[in-house]
Amino acid sequence: MRNIPGLKLFLIAFSWAGITVLFPLIQNYMSIRITDWITFIQRFLFVLVITIPFDIRDINYDNNELKTLPQQVGISKSKIIGILWIALFFFLEYFKIDFTSTSILITLVIGVLSGVCLVKSSEKQSNYYSAFFVESIPIVWFLLWSVSS
Repeated sequence: MRNIPGLKLFLIAFSWAGITVLFPLIQNYMSIRITDWITFIQRFLFVLVITIPFDIRDINYDNNELKTLPQQVGISKSKIIGILWIALFFFLEYFKIDFTSTSILITLVIGVLSGVCLVKSSEKQSNYYSAFFVESIPIVWFLLWSVSS
């Protein structure tokens, strides 16, 4: 399915958001609250954003028929779209029933880190840029929650 033109990015994000938010709730027979849906949407947006640097890196190697976001709209517009998704990711935190100043701060930090990685991404990035820095953002997110608990 990842070879369906234009869908790769969204399939990756949907899979990650579903596996990390919805599936555990369903597996444990828990009801899905509005806050859970917001978390799902946030996770979906987060994964969309952190996947863009990989698509930018691979723009010259991906088959043109894949129609990744950078192939369709260009690198600059992909970054702008990603920044808009980050802003939505952040502001959705305020709509959660149980948001706290800590959750707002952590969401802001993760949004800023994701935005910096997105803006600094390029076609000629180091092999370790996406594979290490971008992929380490979820680890930082986990550590922030662990320290704050």
